[in-house]
Amino acid sequence: MARSLKGTILFVALTLVLLFAFASTALAISITSTEVQQSSPGMTVRTIWGQAQVYQYPIKINHIGYAHVELTFKPSWANADLYVYGPDEWDGVSSKIAYDYFNVNQGYLSDFKVDLPINKEYVDWYVPYVNNKFKDPTKLTDRSGGYIGDTYYIVIVAFDETCQTQIWGYVPTIDVTYAPSADPTDDWQVLQGFRFPKSATAWQTVAGTPYGQPFAFAPTSMGTEYLTMQWPTDITTTPKTVSTDHSLGYRPAEYESYLYAADWYTVLQEDFEGSRPGAASGWAPPTWSGNEGGITNPWYGYYEPITVNDPTTDPDWMSAPAGKIQHWVTSLGLVATTPANGPAIMLPTPPTSFTDFAGPMKAGLSTVGYKGTVGLPQNLTINTKSVSVLKGLSVTVTGQLALDLGSGVAWQSGVSVTIQKKVGSSSWVKYTTAMTGTDGKFSAKVTPTATTYWRATWTGTPTTGLTTETSLSKKISVHL
Repeated sequence: MARSLKGTILFVALTLVLLFAFASTALAISITSTEVQQSSPGMTVRTIWGQAQVYQYPIKINHIGYAHVELTFKPSWANADLYVYGPDEWDGVSSKIAYDYFNVNQGYLSDFKVDLPINKEYVDWYVPYVNNKFKDPTKLTDRSGGYIGDTYYIVIVAFDETCQTQIWGYVPTIDVTYAPSADPTDDWQVLQGFRFPKSATAWQTVAGTPYGQPFAFAPTSMGTEYLTMQWPTDITTTPKTVSTDHSLGYRPAEYESYLYAADWYTVLQEDFEGSRPGAASGWAPPTWSGNEGGITNPWYGYYEPITVNDPTTDPDWMSAPAGKIQHWVTSLGLVATTPANGPAIMLPTPPTSFTDFAGPMKAGLSTVGYKGTVGLPQNLTINTKSVSVLKGLSVTVTGQLALDLGSGVAWQSGVSVTIQKKVGSSSWVKYTTAMTGTDGKFSAKVTPTATTYWRATWTGTPTTGLTTETSLSKKISVHL
């Protein structure tokens, strides 16, 4: 699916899964999350140590002509993308051939409106040239006549949930049993089919970002939200580490990041770097000078600030409104066999044999660790961890209040905060009030008689930008 179309198509799945808590598919990757409430006054920072998966399937094409590949994946609420990368035409001078994003994929995502159990995407393209016209002397008796051809890569990236995937297609190829004197550019060609996995009943698992926690969150105040992602990382060590020596770990040439408002047809932010693996700008992650997203030293990775607006006064559908649930999707792809070299075909000038055209990208499934952080403007917070209690027992609700006073941020002391409750589909009503201490912290004892949601509110000021500051909610279940 074209990247610019992701937002509208994902609306149904995001709404149902995030807002109505559908069960998610079991993850085949590891995700650990640490949330630090009010790491600085008015800002909550969530740290996600996670892993991204990409599957890279190499295929040889030794003749010009038309090619086709299809990706089928399930379950219906999952989301994966299909990309085809092929070599640029060699100019006879450069020392390497860079891989290019070969074509925009087509197809459809299923949704809950249509009875489609699977999703499908496909790419059709024309192969206009063959760089590697050499023959492998050990395969001269093959139907290909020994012609090697160029390596193309079919790349599968899972974005949402764990996907079960299959690919099949066909490519133009030489068959000397039909035309003994055929070469890569003449009129004699046949279409060679392929399938992976080879069995039509087998599926390849590729895991993506799960719906819900820790990738679902909401800013509750106006200000600047931010997203960062650093890679590669090793999430199995203690402490977890981000590698700055990119020759020691997988350093994907492509990253993608999408931020959606879960109950709108809204793409709040999208960013992708999938330029030319092997080209100067397409291999190393972006470099930042420091202080972006709270990272003080120069660092490599992804950074994006997002302005959070007042939903009552800013009707812009592309804005990030305070209080709206968001869903962050990340991916890392195009992993090289040798990370230090990057994904490019190294060539002598001129090439002298078929071995000079060695494919550089890592075939098969790759798992890449990363560190993601989310900075959320949240002036008023409570401990949102859900709890379950016996009927008649009390629970202490705790929280903290801070805001930007213009000359900096500070905890708010001696301020009355309202604790509200909500049972079932009823409206929010006042339950009690609590006073903040010198560090902005407050607490209130509540005694629910039924399963109840709780939140804190505070009358805002022109300084905060919101007429009312509202925290996220906390669920307290009651049982007999």
